Amino acid sequence: MSADFSNRLKMDSLSDEKKKLLGQRLRKLGEEYKKRRRKEATLVNPAPSPRYDDVYFEGLAWLDSLAGPPLSEGEYEVEFSDEVWKSAARKGE
Repeated sequence: MSADFSNRLKMDSLSDEKKKLLGQRLRKLGEEYKKRRRKEATLVNPAPSPRYDDVYFEGLAWLDSLAGPPLSEGEYEVEFSDEVWKSAARKGE
């Protein structure tokens, strides 16, 4: 006997009043489910928008001051050691 057939036999054995009550309860459950899904579906921005206020600009100025005086304009040549390419920092360790 299949599960669908077995369930149909159980439904047929219920009185009309119990079938009506079951239908009402199922509709109510469905409505509650839809309400919960709507609440869960609202998205929230995980990262708030940045505030570019005085504190932000003072922090930037402080960080720039740590770097020392600005470089003069012109062309520069930079050399890197061969050891840099195999360093742990490049591997993300």
